[in-house]
Amino acid sequence: MYLIGRTQFYDRFSVRKSDTLLYIICYGYSQLSPNILYLCFYEHLTIKYMKLGSFYCGGEFLLPKHIKAYVDSFCHEYKEISKEIKLIHLGFAVHQGYDLYEKIISFLEDHPYIDESEIRDTICRYIVSLRYNEVKSFADDTDVMYLYLCEHLNLKAAMELFVIELKRCFSYHMNGDEIEVTRNEECWPSLNQLTDIFGVKKAKRIIIEPTGYKEIAGHEFKK
Repeated sequence: MYLIGRTQFYDRFSVRKSDTLLYIICYGYSQLSPNILYLCFYEHLTIKYMKLGSFYCGGEFLLPKHIKAYVDSFCHEYKEISKEIKLIHLGFAVHQGYDLYEKIISFLEDHPYIDESEIRDTICRYIVSLRYNEVKSFADDTDVMYLYLCEHLNLKAAMELFVIELKRCFSYHMNGDEIEVTRNEECWPSLNQLTDIFGVKKAKRIIIEPTGYKEIAGHEFKK
């Protein structure tokens, strides 16, 4: 199976799109069910799952893997699934009304040796990944934003931001036993651009508040 991505993304903020170069990365079947087909279009990434049933057991919605495979970066299960697949799964769970925060708290209660901050740090890393899409030109921005999120958010606040970013980045359409997933690959502006337009104080607030994305969406950022 194949994951189709991009080597060049939008301008600093994706109000305007620049030319996009597609590339293909091959993943082994061990990372997910072989019943998955990846398709790509110019403006977004569409993924088709052949079986909706992989998310259900006995009529109850469940993630395909244990919750620790998605949030406990120190367990071996976490390393068995690519970040992209983890985000797609978690996004679909949110789409279905699944309470990720409650599930994580239950997991932490059953594993008292795991500190809440470890899970929070993983969630903050996800948030930054969704905001910048692993674009290399934003490497410094992602590191700084990640540290800032970790310093200023507890797990509950981080989860609130994470759910918003998942909803922004992924949409799902079900047709029988098939799920079509569309990835919105918009990028946040650089931190320099944020501070130039909003000032340092407001830029910091935008980064950690749930309304942050709405505040920058109306602006057009240039390279």
